[in-house]
Amino acid sequence: MLHLILAVIADPVGCLQEAAQALRPGGRLVVFDKFVRGERVPLSLRALNLLAKPLFTDVTRRFEDILERSEAPLRVEHDAPALLGGFFRHLRLGKTGGPR
Repeated sequence: MLHLILAVIADPVGCLQEAAQALRPGGRLVVFDKFVRGERVPLSLRALNLLAKPLFTDVTRRFEDILERSEAPLRVEHDAPALLGGFFRHLRLGKTGGPR
């Protein structure tokens, strides 16, 4: 379980890769964090991030970018909005390459 980690850690790609490595084939990983949806980060969030990132968190991260860059053998099985109109998301990832 990665709970409110990927938005604060310096290397979210490496973190996701390490988590995937710890799973057996067919294993599952649950992620709960704040992620931007869509292709573009709104100007308001980019402005807020100037203050937020040095203090405590990055509010401009896209989970899809992290997953793609990680090249981890993971697939999204579940993706649901959680809080603040979907700004927080609950994701369940499955490790490919074995029984479910």
